[in-house]
Amino acid sequence: MRKFEGLLKSEIKKIEKTTGGKCTGYYTNNLIDSIGFLSVECEIMNNDMTERLEDINLNVCLNDRRMSFTSK
Repeated sequence: MRKFEGLLKSEIKKIEKTTGGKCTGYYTNNLIDSIGFLSVECEIMNNDMTERLEDINLNVCLNDRRMSFTSK
C-alpha cells in the first residue's frame, strides 16, 4: 500500500466538479481503514474566493487512486 503524500490533481478536479467551487485546503488524520481508504476533509470556496461554501469529505483509496470518491 502506498503512503499518502497529498491529493492528486485528478482528485482535486473530482472535488471541484462535485461542488462547483474551488478546493482551497484539506486535512487528514492519516488513519487508514482495513481496506485501504483514507478520509480527507476538504475546504471549498466559491469560484471568486470570497465566501466559504462547505466542507466535503474525499475518501482516497491508497491501493488504486482512481477509486477515490466524494461524500458530504
